[in-house]
Amino acid sequence: MQNKATILAVHGAWHKAECLSELKSRLERKGYDVITPQLPSCSNTLIDQPMQTDSKLVRQTATELIESGKEILVVLHSYGGIVGTNSLYGLGVQQRKQEGKEGGIRCLAYMCAFMPVKGESLYGT
Repeated sequence: MQNKATILAVHGAWHKAECLSELKSRLERKGYDVITPQLPSCSNTLIDQPMQTDSKLVRQTATELIESGKEILVVLHSYGGIVGTNSLYGLGVQQRKQEGKEGGIRCLAYMCAFMPVKGESLYGT
């Protein structure tokens, strides 16, 4: 039986990680490990942080999970879609397997989220 993936859930702008608490609780009751980092630009104290700060945190969090051999599912809500798409490139399970590495991202799930393609931004192409 395949191990359950760890879930990394990234909240949207004007939210805090706590907005995902009900989702987190329900998934944890089903046996999943769920990580919900607080994006720096969305905390009241660091409101003027650039998106790159958020992207760096999401990539660092995902990388730590992956380097411990975990496969992760990433749930991206709203602005979290931009942050996740921007920061998680190159960490897929298949790509890592080709490099002889374990772990990686199984999939990105966009929940009412921005889903940019390569070269797009919130401002367009």
